Amino acid sequence: MLTFKLRTNTPYLPEFTDLLTITQIPTTSKQLLLLQKNTPIGILIFQELFPDIEILDFVILETRQNKGYGKMLLEHFEEYAKENAYKRILLDVHEHNLKAQYIYEKMGFSQNGERENYYDGKFKAILMEKNLS
Repeated sequence: MLTFKLRTNTPYLPEFTDLLTITQIPTTSKQLLLLQKNTPIGILIFQELFPDIEILDFVILETRQNKGYGKMLLEHFEEYAKENAYKRILLDVHEHNLKAQYIYEKMGFSQNGERENYYDGKFKAILMEKNLS
């Protein structure tokens, strides 16, 4: 059984600590968890910057990847964004994370820019967005 849980301004769950790319949780962020039998298997961390909503980090546990859980979590997040009248979902992805870029594009996101030297001071961030209106 899969369920979703929204958490506000709380510490990361230990299952995801080593997998996340952001090192500090912004006080304005929220977390959307994907639970399987009450066990967390995915997390999407975001902040609300009305009229936009931004994905800060998004992880599915490695043992649960390639089973559609990431798509399911992203679809649930998009539903949340639409229900709360957000106009756009924003995110950035490492230039070498081609798998994530492919998934985002397949889910309707498009590239809208780049940030030079964003990851580790030497790798580009690909900026992406999805219009919801």
